Amino acid sequence: MEGLVSKKSTALGNILALEACRLVSQWLPRAVHEPSNLEARGNMLVAAMLSGCVIAQSGTTLVHGMGYYYTLHCGVQHGLASGLLLAPVFRHNAVCLPEMVASIAEALGLYLIHISEPTRPY
Repeated sequence: MEGLVSKKSTALGNILALEACRLVSQWLPRAVHEPSNLEARGNMLVAAMLSGCVIAQSGTTLVHGMGYYYTLHCGVQHGLASGLLLAPVFRHNAVCLPEMVASIAEALGLYLIHISEPTRPY
């Protein structure tokens, strides 16, 4: 998801990222609920590999940048820190890059009905 909204995103990376989102949407619930399901786990490995290819091209964004702080200074596991930051960062991204975030939501099987300005803490 980060690679799609990165200033360094590429056409190839965008295709790979959207396919990774589709795979995660389809296979993650099965992999979680059926840990011995090798097909589900294999497809999650493919999604992880595609995500790595995207990061190699576009790098990461604010989600990882902020996540590293929580990992290094608060002891929060890296994946958990990144996961917790996805919603607030992408709420902001939805205002700035609505078409791209809508394509991510669609690839995940979600549909955005309304996007409003993020609230400011000050």
